Amino acid sequence: MKIVKRAFLIFTLSLLPLCYAAPPTESPSLRIEKAWLKKPIPGMKMTAAYMTLINQGEKDAILLEVKGDDAEYYEIHTVSMKNGRMKMRQLKEVVIKANSTHQLKPGGDHIMVIQVKKTLLTSKETSLTLIFKGGHKETIRIPITKSMEKK
Repeated sequence: MKIVKRAFLIFTLSLLPLCYAAPPTESPSLRIEKAWLKKPIPGMKMTAAYMTLINQGEKDAILLEVKGDDAEYYEIHTVSMKNGRMKMRQLKEVVIKANSTHQLKPGGDHIMVIQVKKTLLTSKETSLTLIFKGGHKETIRIPITKSMEKK
């Protein structure tokens, strides 16, 4: 009987760290619409992806990173005008305010797709995984097209 009590105590104590583990990540109420990736121009090693991010939740959603298999890396960028010149720069994050919409579009915020692989040149669609603050991930399939109107 003493061995059973000791085994039970060891088992119970081994579960104790699980009680203090981080809570599961809260999934923001996101919808992703009108997603498309611009077909790369032959000979170019980069392109861009665009979409509309709709946050229907009560908390801001923060896009931190994008991953995929059809390019070496992906970066979140923005375009702005400075002294009459268009300038592009990398962003660390994109905030999608609670109960609002944020567009990733040509001439604004977008996802740069850098060092595209041959698969992207011949495919009709690709997958992207959007990674948000708190660990929430959204994986989407998006068409590869010359422009949004033709998708």
